[in-house]
Amino acid sequence: MAQKNPNGIQSLGRAFRILEYIGDHDNDVSLSTLSKKLGLPPSTVHRFLASLMSIGYVIQDEFTGHYGLGLKFLSLSSSILATLDERRIAQPTLAWLVEQTGETANLVVRDGLEVVYVEKAEPKSMVRAFSRIGKRAPAHATGVGKLFLSQLPAYEIADLYQSSELPQLTPNTISTLDRLVKELARIQQQGYALDLEECEVGARCVAAPVVNHVGKIICAISISGPTNRLTKERMVRELVPIVQKGAYDLSQKLGYDHRQIRKPDAIKNT
Repeated sequence: MAQKNPNGIQSLGRAFRILEYIGDHDNDVSLSTLSKKLGLPPSTVHRFLASLMSIGYVIQDEFTGHYGLGLKFLSLSSSILATLDERRIAQPTLAWLVEQTGETANLVVRDGLEVVYVEKAEPKSMVRAFSRIGKRAPAHATGVGKLFLSQLPAYEIADLYQSSELPQLTPNTISTLDRLVKELARIQQQGYALDLEECEVGARCVAAPVVNHVGKIICAISISGPTNRLTKERMVRELVPIVQKGAYDLSQKLGYDHRQIRKPDAIKNT
């Protein structure tokens, strides 16, 4: 078990306090003010500021010597705002998916080896939820996660999964790198992914990618539900076209240009 590092945690806390104070005071704070308000010696504050400046989180005005937040925060906030914007724009699509299927609809993004559920819509008659906003799950064990992975080159997959054995959540979870690579190739070709009780026993899902103006996956949507309602036949024959249509429509709202990228075969006539 890894040992906690009290000094490291304390230092991190001090760095955050400095950043928060600068942000709360119009990005124009002097060293002496920071030292006084935070109750830290000027030398300590200066050391933290120098470290934060070296990685772009803090800048110093060359005339006044005062400190402000660096452009690195703009990059981070832009990523967060983009996700928030996707959530807002996706809500009507998720509601439509619920109306069409009677099942839970999800909006999901990828974070490394995991996926994060950032928005959802549920039918009023929902008894049991298979997902929640903020939930994380291993990418290789979910339909949405496999969609993201299917767009990565082979060397990135190998870098992500350096072990040939993958964590197994259920008896159906893909547990070897070789099987995962074959599954990803199939998903890339067909344009959608299924989760057949790979993440949770008793739950299945159908997922489709949401792409931007150059065809890159930026998020994914899915329909999830219990195995007694999401039979394999229903998933393929009924739900796949509906989820693909929802993903296609949402992609257009987020910048996808149907004149440049071919519309999925499964939804040409929807």
